[in-house]
Amino acid sequence: MTADEFIKAVAHELKDRVPEDTVRIVIEATDKVAIDTFSAGEKVPLPWLGLDTTGWAMSQVKAELKKAQEKFPPLNSPHEGFAVIREKLDELWDAVKSDNPEDAVNDAIQVAAMGARFVVDLGLEA
Repeated sequence: MTADEFIKAVAHELKDRVPEDTVRIVIEATDKVAIDTFSAGEKVPLPWLGLDTTGWAMSQVKAELKKAQEKFPPLNSPHEGFAVIREKLDELWDAVKSDNPEDAVNDAIQVAAMGARFVVDLGLEA
């Protein structure tokens, strides 16, 4: 597998969550072990590749929060906020019980976004 093939494969594996140019920079900064590991059909852990998974997660939460703010009015009360968070948490639990990690990650992002929404909509004035 060439480095270009590896970069395209990793970019595909990340399902467009990370731009191919970013993948290229990261791969070029790693050693040949990453290419050999991926070529053998093993999944390469994102932190091992040097990707900022915390930054990625927070960007996903921020994007989900923005979508929710555009689609729904602000939360009216702590009770409503709790109910929304609980609904999202129940969806996360269903994904976990179904052993569906991709859905679980998406649901966890929604839980975090609704937690942020609670703070933004109902937080105390500074």
